[in-house]
Amino acid sequence: MARQVSRRRPTAWDVLSDAEQARVLGELLQLHPELRAQADGMAATLLTEITRSDVGEQVCRALESVSTAEVAARSGRQRGSGYVDPSEAAWSLLEDVVEPFVIRFKQLAGSGSEGPALEVGAGILLGLDQATGDENSAIYFEPEFKSEKADEILTEMESAGLDLTGLEELD
Repeated sequence: MARQVSRRRPTAWDVLSDAEQARVLGELLQLHPELRAQADGMAATLLTEITRSDVGEQVCRALESVSTAEVAARSGRQRGSGYVDPSEAAWSLLEDVVEPFVIRFKQLAGSGSEGPALEVGAGILLGLDQATGDENSAIYFEPEFKSEKADEILTEMESAGLDLTGLEELD
């Protein structure tokens, strides 16, 4: 006799996107402000789980994912904007993939979360240092991007008042 496997149908919560779940949780916190302290505690715990190595891997992967084909598509004669130099197109694309990490760093630094901000900043520096790519990657042809962006990040970290002791090896 064959066993019947009961499968639970997904709930409405199960099929929501991350953004939709965040919206629901935000509305719940508005309806139940007594949960705010508990939510803040859980959020603080999540922030302590940020590691520079994880951020570094993500930044490296993001930089190496920008292909020369994307650069080619954004360079040369462009409708409405004239001629775009391939190097300019590459830098723009590389900036675009690093920007979410920089925004995250600034959010953390601005909120006073110095430890997580330091980890994200150091992770960006690590990812910049590790990204090499190959002949199909824009970063391969734009190594100056890495050093210029690293200088910008270090300046941002110093401006945020973070203790940069121990980051010398990332320079």
